[in-house]
Amino acid sequence: MDKWKWLLRIGSFLILLGFFMPAVLVSCNAGFVEPVQSVSLAQMAEYLDTPFLYILPILSIVAIVLSFLQSGGGSQSLAMLWGQLAVLVIQILTLVIQIFSLISKVRSGTFNTVKVTPTIGTFFIIGSAALYLVAWINEKRNFTASPEAPFVYNETLVMEKENQPISPPPPPPFPPNYAPGGRADNLRLQPYLVVLAGGLQQRKIQIDSDNFSVGRATLSQIHLEDPSVSRNHAVFRVSQGVWFIQDQESRGGTFVNGVRTDAIRLNDGDEIGIGPYKFQFRLPPNYS
Repeated sequence: MDKWKWLLRIGSFLILLGFFMPAVLVSCNAGFVEPVQSVSLAQMAEYLDTPFLYILPILSIVAIVLSFLQSGGGSQSLAMLWGQLAVLVIQILTLVIQIFSLISKVRSGTFNTVKVTPTIGTFFIIGSAALYLVAWINEKRNFTASPEAPFVYNETLVMEKENQPISPPPPPPFPPNYAPGGRADNLRLQPYLVVLAGGLQQRKIQIDSDNFSVGRATLSQIHLEDPSVSRNHAVFRVSQGVWFIQDQESRGGTFVNGVRTDAIRLNDGDEIGIGPYKFQFRLPPNYS
């Protein structure tokens, strides 16, 4: 879900913000008065000769960029998701190693008269990392929702038709006594699909009933085995002689003429994309 991607981006941004917050508290306990100074990771990188700390904000930007590049599914998007986890691990390891290294150097170099203590900035980054990790885990579940195979989406988008509606309203109610294709002699008057891509054996598929289903489920009227197709992916519906296609909250989406849609009226010649499969919706010449 997109909300987890945005939560992951927020976590990355907060880690970036924590880089400029007071991360350690430097105090001297050699006298009666204990001077205290807060130092951010940015100051540590600039003044204490630890330029490696700059990798924290750089990696935060990398994680945000990867989340925007990641779209749909497939091996490439999954690799980007694992890359975002690698970014988080490197950031936390860098933070912990640098702070403990600083504490050790200061204590040994000042004979334990100066101590370094992690403060709000360090804990802010750790909390942001925890938020980041929660978002990453939930985002990862989107790729493993199917027990059969990882989600792979290979659909190639085509140019959107001029004035094509992107989010049309759902079709009107269906008459209870309407059953298109109820008689065999009327099948030739019903719409059909021409298979354009996807490797199906059939080249022409008749749509012979209302609620004509497409999906990976074995009971679907059009059974598509590719793992990018949801079990109940889409249905063809008809109302008063007008045909629609409705997406059934599929992971990969249903595309008509290259535009992802929830529900849309179909016209003769429209191209439908479901996973790697492409169909052309055709109406017979005498259809009414």
